[in-house]
Parts: sequence; C-alpha cells; structure tokens
Amino acid sequence: MKSFYDICFVCFEELRADARTINIARIFAHSGKKVAIIAPCDPEDISLLTSENIDILNLKIHKNKRFYIKWIKYNKEVRKYKKINTKAVWANDFYSLYTAIKIAEKRKSQLLYDSREIYSALGPLAENKFKQAFITNFEQRLVEKVDNIIVSGKRDADYLKEHFNSDHPYTVIMNLPPYREVIQSNLIREELGLSDDKKIILYQGLLVKGRGIIPVLRALPFLENYILVLIGWGPNIKDFQEVAKALNVEDRLFYLGKKSYDILNNYTASADIGIAYIEPITLSYRLALPNKLFEYCMARVPSLVSDLPAMKDVLSNYHIGELIKVGSEPIQFANTINKIYNDKNKYVIECERASKVFAYETQEKEILELLD
Repeated sequence: MKSFYDICFVCFEELRADARTINIARIFAHSGKKVAIIAPCDPEDISLLTSENIDILNLKIHKNKRFYIKWIKYNKEVRKYKKINTKAVWANDFYSLYTAIKIAEKRKSQLLYDSREIYSALGPLAENKFKQAFITNFEQRLVEKVDNIIVSGKRDADYLKEHFNSDHPYTVIMNLPPYREVIQSNLIREELGLSDDKKIILYQGLLVKGRGIIPVLRALPFLENYILVLIGWGPNIKDFQEVAKALNVEDRLFYLGKKSYDILNNYTASADIGIAYIEPITLSYRLALPNKLFEYCMARVPSLVSDLPAMKDVLSNYHIGELIKVGSEPIQFANTINKIYNDKNKYVIECERASKVFAYETQEKEILELLD
C-alpha cells in the first residue's frame, strides 16, 4: 500500500463485475493518478488491476443471505483501511457511502458519491416499503456530507436535485464501456456445444425480476431455434429456471454464471441479440440507462430495448436496437426479436457508428475534473 493516494474507491459488492468502478479507476490511473480500490475481490482481478498502477486493498467476499449481516461485517472489515492517506474518497454506491464518509473524515478528504441508482426507489424493494423508507431516510442524512454526486444520466440528476433539496454539484458519467474494435467470437456456442443454427439471445447483468428475462422466456415458444443465455449473478436464477420449466423451454435456457468484466466482451460478441429491457416497477427502473445497452453496442450486437425515456433518447439518435412497449404480449416480443435478427446487419452498422460515441474515453475530461 502506497503512503498517499489521489483517490480511493470504496466498494461494497465484488469488484469482478463492477464495470463502472473499474473503468473510472482506470481513467484516473492511466492519467498518472495514484489509485486504490477497497473491495471484495477475486485473486485474478487483483493481479490484473495491480499491473495497471491500481492498488487493490482486498476484503473478504461475504455470502450471507441476510443483507444487514453482510453490511455489518463489511463495515467492520473496512476499518483496517480507515487510516488510508487519500486526497479523495469515492463511494461507489449507497451501501459503501457510510464507510466512505468515515474514511474521508479521518483525512478531511474530498468525498464523491456515485449514485448509480435511484436508491430511494429501488426495483428489488418495490414490495418492501419499510426497507425502502429506511434506505431513503438514511441516504438523505448521509448525502449532507458529500462534496459531489455522480449519476449515470441527466434524468437521474434532475430527480435527485429535487429529492435531496440541496445545492450539491452533480456530474453525469454514463455507464459506458471502453472502446473496442469489433471482434469475431463464437465463445458461447463453443462453451455450450451449440450448433451454428442456434440463435442466441443474451442477458448479462443482475439476475433479478423486472429485467426482461421472464418476458423473453414467455416468447421462446413462438421462436424457432432461439435460446436464452444468462450471464451474471442475482437471487432469482432458480425462479427463471422454474418459469422456463413451466413453459416447457427449460432446454433452451442456459446459465453461464458471473464473468470477469475484462472477458465479458468476448461472450457478448458471440450473441445475436442482447436484452436491455427494463420494466418500470420503480422510479429507479423507469429512469434506467443500463450499461448493458452500451456493452451490447460495443460488441456490435443489437438490442431488444424497453421504450423508457432514457433508453428511448439513445435509440432516437442511434438505431442500435428495437424498442418494444412495456407490457407487450409474448407474440409481440417474438415478432420484434425476429425483426432484429432478420435485419441484423442494419443494426450492426448503427452499433459501429455509435461505438465511437458511447465509449468511456469520451468522458475522460469530465472524470478527471472530479478531483479538486
């Protein structure tokens, strides 16, 4: 551990799949800043990032089913790094904000809060009003100590300015991948032993309800030779498998688990269609502009996209996929998926054009200016 850092990222979840934190940390490190990341981390990820002038201060990966216990253990473990000498502290989400505040107070460091979701309206808590109220009130109190709030879209900033009723500065850093040249990949078919005639629909990210997985499963009976592949993590994988079994399509649903961010693009590029469909069950989902939409685009894979405001804004300028109305019938999903596949070359050309615009490098100036 170095004696001084320009910025220290504090992460609650595993770093392996946290594309946003990895990309932003790399921007700082490649500009010559001394960067540390406090996070639960796989040994492979530690060796990868330390080779890029980023120090990983590793934490245990806790698998507790009860979130509160996991959060308490996390806060206790982070204490061993509380005396880190850093100019700025970056809380990478609400769950790491309390700990980040404690670290920043020790050194009177600049405190940056990455409000990557609308935590006062979380999708998984749509039916748990008590937990949602607790998070909302706790966040409002903690934000008083923050110097700058980072969001992933302008619509989020507009909402939070009114929600927090404060004069905090806001910076929009979109969830974009680094620029990559187009690659030819057949990785999913090779790993699953699939024939070339199978058409791959891919969902990557958090495996929870409200992300379009169940609507696509319901469309599979109307889609010949299509399969659905899930890459990611989350509590609802068994629920999705049960739905697939009830629909008699369990042999067309495949789960590849969580993949390290730096190899994910190889899997993405081997798909035919990506799912970027969010159901607006909460405000956080309604304003969503998910990184998977841009990761599919960077892999030159067209997307099935829900017609929500932020994503609709993107597709109005770059036809990198096809919008579908929220709540559409399974046959409508099937027809839209067929349309995307049959016109795939047209969408790929648009993805190529958009890949130059929706790349992390285009935000480098804004990211570096976050440090006082």
